[in-house]
Amino acid sequence: RSARMQENGRFAMKVLTEDLSMTGMWGQVTSSSGITSTIGATCVGSVGITFDSTNPVNVIDQATGSGANSSYSCITAANVYDPAAIVAGTPRPDVLVIKRVLGGKSEATTGLSEAYLEITDGNGKLVQTTPESFVGGSEYWQFMPRIYYIRKKSDDSAPTLVAKYLNNAAMGAGDESPLVDGVENMQVEFGIDTNEDGVADQYKTAPSTTELVNVVNARIHLLVRSTTYEPGDPLNTKTYNLGSTVIPAQNDRYQRRVFSTTVSLRNPANLAAAGRRTTL
Repeated sequence: RSARMQENGRFAMKVLTEDLSMTGMWGQVTSSSGITSTIGATCVGSVGITFDSTNPVNVIDQATGSGANSSYSCITAANVYDPAAIVAGTPRPDVLVIKRVLGGKSEATTGLSEAYLEITDGNGKLVQTTPESFVGGSEYWQFMPRIYYIRKKSDDSAPTLVAKYLNNAAMGAGDESPLVDGVENMQVEFGIDTNEDGVADQYKTAPSTTELVNVVNARIHLLVRSTTYEPGDPLNTKTYNLGSTVIPAQNDRYQRRVFSTTVSLRNPANLAAAGRRTTL
């Protein structure tokens, strides 16, 4: 059980850090503000996944099910894990949103209609098209935003880290992949650059929209638990620190471990160093 828990934690962290490190990846377009779009919003809500490149990362701090659904309607409120319903006062996990293109231009010649970043002479435009309709002289990079959250459906054996994804340029309630079971909590702290030198000057768990434009790195904290226990296992009375967030003792028999790391958001950081960001 302990070995599996550690393996799950390492894999979950690998998935999140690799994706988060590519936040704001827009191919050969040098300034994300220069990207236009011919596509409307998907996964609508008060925030929603819009085909907009100016805010490539977003977070709902300690999200409730209703709050997650209000911001992103493709998230089913009842599926959002709520540890506070089990032990009162337990902070809820964050919802993390990442927008970027995949790591290389598309070489496909056939395929389904998807969302692509069309790049022509350094200018970018988000379009929905098929590889058969690619225009000569332009590059096409597949647009792939993801929403990460902790799910606990009735048929999940344990709280599970899942990722919602685009499906033919749409993101519906069923368009998600379970990634790692046993991930019980996720807290993200964002490093904000306030003076355009590319270095984080302060960390915030619930940054404003303006502050998110100036994010240069992020601290990810995961609390991973075993998926099973034996009746004779000792009672777990430990508290756990996920950055500035304290998870109180759950007083059950599951084993737990904290995984933490800091991820450089290279693309936003490069823009910050070049002085092309909003100054707070």
